Amino acid sequence: MHTLFIQQGQGVVVDGDVQITTATLYNCSVIAGFDPGSGRCGAYHLSSMRINEAAVRSELREFLRVLAPTRVFLVHALDHGMVGAGSPREDREGLMAWARGATHIKPAAAYSASPVCLSAGGVFVMGERQEIAAFDYKAPTLSLERAIAGPYEWKGCQFTLIGVSREPR
Repeated sequence: MHTLFIQQGQGVVVDGDVQITTATLYNCSVIAGFDPGSGRCGAYHLSSMRINEAAVRSELREFLRVLAPTRVFLVHALDHGMVGAGSPREDREGLMAWARGATHIKPAAAYSASPVCLSAGGVFVMGERQEIAAFDYKAPTLSLERAIAGPYEWKGCQFTLIGVSREPR
């Protein structure tokens, strides 16, 4: 099992078993999906207040085209009392409406600070890193923060990176 790490503005679609992690969510959201038929899974880290930007919408459409999910999950940042923490209501509602319209699937929604997607043996789990017993903290990890969009293969793991890192520096 391998771990792929994405940043804000990046999405990754993977064929096969993988763990996908991202930076801590303070006010962002993650859209994730899975297709049991193909075994393909993916996640896109959506920066806060960017759902209506043309470039982001284009990346999200490409993410869904490559993934072709039959199950969709939205994970929003927890409001844990810090100023500016938690995904804004406009983001939650906008992403839910967009995802339903783009996929014709009602997404499952959850809240997390440290989300992870785990796909193994045709089973997909999305949740808080600390709560997923099968999460392998020792798995080889590849950070995609500085990678450019396109298809890749790493240690037998085939994936497509979509978008660009919008992580503030």
